[in-house]
Amino acid sequence: MQLAWTYWLENNGSTTGTVEMALDPTETYLVEGFLTKDNGGFYAHVYIAEVCRQDSSGQISCSALNPDPTESSIVATLSNAVSVTVALASSGNRRAEGVIWQL
Repeated sequence: MQLAWTYWLENNGSTTGTVEMALDPTETYLVEGFLTKDNGGFYAHVYIAEVCRQDSSGQISCSALNPDPTESSIVATLSNAVSVTVALASSGNRRAEGVIWQL
């Protein structure tokens, strides 16, 4: 396992922040993310907002994922992905941090 990316998102107010990270489609990745700061507000969740994958012909297709608002962390395995977008939706002052491991 090798570290591919580290990331953090911080929101202030009722908003959603995102970060997109490029991946190698020939590799498999473990995506992790956790809430690390909670300062007021009613809700917060970190989730994978979009994954773009490359098929065997080289065509890239992206799909938005429907987040589960009850989840406050990410643990997901991705294959054939050229990018992943992680989002933090929250109210108040919240922070999420995570890592992406190349397996």
